[in-house]
Amino acid sequence: MEIIRDINPIPRYLTQRDNINPFSKKSDPHNQCMVATFTMLANWLGDKLNIPELSNYQEIEHLKIVGRSAKEIEQRRYSSLNHADAVNTFLKKLGVSQKLVSGVFNYTQVKNICKEKKSPVEVGSMVTKAGHIILYIGNGEWHDPYGKCSENTLSYNGNGFTLDGSFVKYTDKFVNERIFRNVDSIGNTTKINVPRTCWYYSGL
Repeated sequence: MEIIRDINPIPRYLTQRDNINPFSKKSDPHNQCMVATFTMLANWLGDKLNIPELSNYQEIEHLKIVGRSAKEIEQRRYSSLNHADAVNTFLKKLGVSQKLVSGVFNYTQVKNICKEKKSPVEVGSMVTKAGHIILYIGNGEWHDPYGKCSENTLSYNGNGFTLDGSFVKYTDKFVNERIFRNVDSIGNTTKINVPRTCWYYSGL
């Protein structure tokens, strides 16, 4: 039986693990989850609207829009607003009417937005104590640019971890207790099922 998808087309997956710093030209896989996720969002809209410039938008190109130097990238890449502004600036340049907008939502709301707005949803998760950006792609599935987090070790290693983070199905328990949570200064969970900052497309 054919599965009816919440959104079409299915977003293409990108890993952050092969990312390159555009200025040092060296491998730079860490702290690149926003880069990979917002590039996936741009690629998805390009595929949906048949806009090659968006479909072919690259992570390294995105980084250069976020920051014009190595120092500026380091200062600006930790804010999702800067990444959304980079994508929206590119959309405006192309004359595209759709844009990324933000809100603060829990998991139930994210699933509803995906179904109703027909858009993938970037979620500022707390899978790690420092935060980690992942993409909800509908039907209870995620694109996690760092891989599939182990629900056994609650980390990106050990039993249950995989490097491939495409079409990950995390359990509802894990989603509510790890993705949508608050943490204290040393990373201990203080509250679960907490609304998190999210980005999705308006105007579809």
